[in-house]
Amino acid sequence: MSDLKMGPVETRFAEIIWDREPVGSTELVRLAEEALGWKKSTTYTVLKRLCDRGIFQNEGGTVTSRLSRADYDTAQSQQFVEESFSGSLPAFITAFTRRKKLTEDEIAELLRQIQDGKIAAVKGLGGFHLVCDAGNAAAVSELRQRKHRPFKPFAVMALNDLSASRFVRISEKASKELHSPQAPIVLCPKTEDADRLLPGIAPELNRIGVMMPYTPIHWLLFFEAIGRPEDPDWYKKECDLVLVMTSANAGGEPLVIGNDEAVQKLDGIADLFLTHNRDILIRCDDSVMQQRDQDVQLIRRARGFTPVAVRLPYGGPSVIATGPWLKNTACLTKGDHAFLTQHIGDTDRVSNCRTLARAVEHLSEIFEITPK
Repeated sequence: MSDLKMGPVETRFAEIIWDREPVGSTELVRLAEEALGWKKSTTYTVLKRLCDRGIFQNEGGTVTSRLSRADYDTAQSQQFVEESFSGSLPAFITAFTRRKKLTEDEIAELLRQIQDGKIAAVKGLGGFHLVCDAGNAAAVSELRQRKHRPFKPFAVMALNDLSASRFVRISEKASKELHSPQAPIVLCPKTEDADRLLPGIAPELNRIGVMMPYTPIHWLLFFEAIGRPEDPDWYKKECDLVLVMTSANAGGEPLVIGNDEAVQKLDGIADLFLTHNRDILIRCDDSVMQQRDQDVQLIRRARGFTPVAVRLPYGGPSVIATGPWLKNTACLTKGDHAFLTQHIGDTDRVSNCRTLARAVEHLSEIFEITPK
């Protein structure tokens, strides 16, 4: 199994093959020169090495994979479990791979670990979340220390409006947004008991960001928390479980989206990991709205809201606006439509600037926009 492990540069080369296979060896030389700056001899040397390991094959000048990207990721995840945790489920959970499905016992174990104060990294739609028990003051404090986030509030997830009504007041319009397909975080006013029930979640603030379950793993956790009831309307009942759901990144870095990336970058932050074998192609945080009297206002456009077009009052040449230094979002226009990227974050570091560049490139490609 250790023979399969690739270094960062080998992985980039492998991704070129996986993205384009079957690819001719001559074309591969050209692609490696463009992407990696390699000479022909370097390309053939690395290709032979990866073929010898059984990852790729070169037959008649055509390169194809013997091990798919999904199978490679699965093998690496299993190897990590064995090497780092001796395959122990309480320390590490990997699910939804081709070889293993998440069982009821594993869901129960994951929930037990979270309720015991552990911090889980859970792969979702647009990236990983860091998850802990929002009612456990020690767990919330530990997450703040590990993530270097001493004061900013955390968003929380509740099963339904009834469950959330103990700590926030939800308007009719806010409820509609919370249960919409976009499922954003909505900032709602605190109740008098909020800080007692959720200590350390939103200190010295009068609002808490709340969200509802929107992926199968979210629903499974709450289904387990409520005792696996047979009643089909179980999701309407009050549930005591409230989970912190915060973006899985370290100190302002981009949201983590890859399985290997999660293991590397969240080491020392997460105690256990729940992954799956569906690659996330575009980093996308949760969208955020705020409740204002009886209305709602979108304040962070991301998952579910991008890249939906915004109609402009008049048309014009295509332009690109790269956004501010802080809380960055870029925008491209085409005719009388504006297309915004997902929330990027602060562009005070190279990694976020690269994320911004990729987001702009992505919008340019899918909408065929060439700024003038």
